[in-house]
Order: sequence, then structure tokens, then C-alpha cells
Amino acid sequence: MSKYNKYDKRVPEEEEYYRVFTLRNGTKRRIKIEPWRSFQGELKKLGITESDIFQMQMVQKKDLNS
Repeated sequence: MSKYNKYDKRVPEEEEYYRVFTLRNGTKRRIKIEPWRSFQGELKKLGITESDIFQMQMVQKKDLNS
């Protein structure tokens, strides 16, 4: 659903971003990026450590399934 400002111009909705972790064992984990949550908080929520990470990417929600 789109939002409008007082001049009736379309204002894009805020994008949702996710951090996708590829782990050293080949599995992938993802978490929604929240402005209040630290990187260490993300790792704790996922139950992983920095040494478990092989690669990480920040992706938009629309690109998650492609």
C-alpha cells in the first residue's frame, strides 16, 4: 500500500533489509535488520558466532527469494 504526503506525491515505503549469513558448514541463516539491534545481538539471536560465518550479505526483502 502506498503512502501520500500533503502534496499527493507518492512516498516510497521504507524498505526492509535482511542480513543473510552463509555459514562455514554451508547452511544459510537470515535475520531482519532492526535499527536497535547490534551485530552481536543478531549473532546471539541466530545462535552463531563470528567464526561460524563464511560470508554475509545485506539484501532487500524483495531479493530474498531470487
